[in-house]
Amino acid sequence: LAMRGSHIRASLFSLPVKLAVFFHTLFYPERYLYNAFNIVTEQIEQMRQSGLLDACSEMIVGCNGGEESHDIAHLLLPEKSKIVYHGLESKSENLTIVEIEKWVPQHQNWCVLYFHVKGISHDPESVDGKLRTKWRKCMMNHLVEEWQKCVRYLTSGYEAVGCHWMDGA
Repeated sequence: LAMRGSHIRASLFSLPVKLAVFFHTLFYPERYLYNAFNIVTEQIEQMRQSGLLDACSEMIVGCNGGEESHDIAHLLLPEKSKIVYHGLESKSENLTIVEIEKWVPQHQNWCVLYFHVKGISHDPESVDGKLRTKWRKCMMNHLVEEWQKCVRYLTSGYEAVGCHWMDGA
């Protein structure tokens, strides 16, 4: 694959493939702010270092929060981010996934990456926190660090690429 601006040319196709990144986060309640700052900073830096941030044509960020999250979101998230605030009453990533469902029909033949801030609501030193940190790092390695490999799979006919398959979840 050869990158050209925000397009990737796959050897199997004559048309450029566009990339969109959907990212889910939260910053509040305030008890989550420290973990949120560290995790979001780490994840955005991985996007930058892997080249994914430059390669994506669109980045849509779903945030469980509202006006209270505005300043920190604009401090930590890339300038190209379109931020959709779901309100503090939103307690899961579901509304960000709904944003993907609304977006995809008008963007046929795009490759879409979805990832989230795994572990913000857990003490990173707890057993649960350590598990979520390992899960997040695995997700970031397979989907962000190796994003070009994911694009190759998607452009060769696979409908989805991921790192954790859970039956009955």
